[in-house]
Amino acid sequence: MLRINRQRVAWSSFEKEVMVVDLKNGCVTGLNTTGSFIWPLLEGLSPEEIAKTVAARFEVSETAALLDVHAFIRELGRLGFVEALT
Repeated sequence: MLRINRQRVAWSSFEKEVMVVDLKNGCVTGLNTTGSFIWPLLEGLSPEEIAKTVAARFEVSETAALLDVHAFIRELGRLGFVEALT
């Protein structure tokens, strides 16, 4: 499971887009439609559960969705936006 690193980021949702502010460097990242859909699911669902939800919402295979979810989570982790719960 993951948690959003609230010490590192602040975010806001406007219409269907999530904007993430990196509090360390002030950079603002706008998530695309899929990323904005995934963002609120990060806390509480496993990557596999998120992928199933993404697959149903965007009409893609669960395999493709899982690959994309893992890539998105890796990038968020690299940026310091999410942390794995131990």
